[in-house]
Amino acid sequence: MRSVGFIRFAKIANLVMAVCLFAFGITLIASPNMDISVVRIAAGVMMALFGIRHNPKEELIMDEKKQIERIRAQYNEHTETDLEKLKSLDKKAKLPANIFAYAFGIVGALVLGTGMRLAMEVIGSGAMKTVGIVIGIAGIAMAAVNYFLWKKLAERGKRKYASQILELSDKLLHC
Repeated sequence: MRSVGFIRFAKIANLVMAVCLFAFGITLIASPNMDISVVRIAAGVMMALFGIRHNPKEELIMDEKKQIERIRAQYNEHTETDLEKLKSLDKKAKLPANIFAYAFGIVGALVLGTGMRLAMEVIGSGAMKTVGIVIGIAGIAMAAVNYFLWKKLAERGKRKYASQILELSDKLLHC
């Protein structure tokens, strides 16, 4: 947790430094008779204030180390941690409901669109206008009930995996 906060701080510090350097660059453009060394001094002061040291060689070494670690991780045996199992179970519980909701929503939108096209006589003729209105209302109804259907299916999935998820989360929380 500590390193995440430091990384955030470093990103913010870099952003502030970039904004300040941008402002100095604009100042340099606005007053062309200003010496470039003033900008360099200002950049140095900003880097010293934020404790930022730029060493391209060090960055290259760190990039290489990250690549080596990434390649090495591919060849290590991976045992699934309890947190990964918990996330997997949570996805399993919600996935069927999400798939259904997306598919049903897409079909509902297509039905509504077809009804609109028929009602506006983009396709079909005068007699199809009434049919288009009915089809459009059916599409609106499908869109309206989609959330409630998703909610029911999600509850069913949660009930199915609840005991496993609760057991695993209790194990993780009370370690």
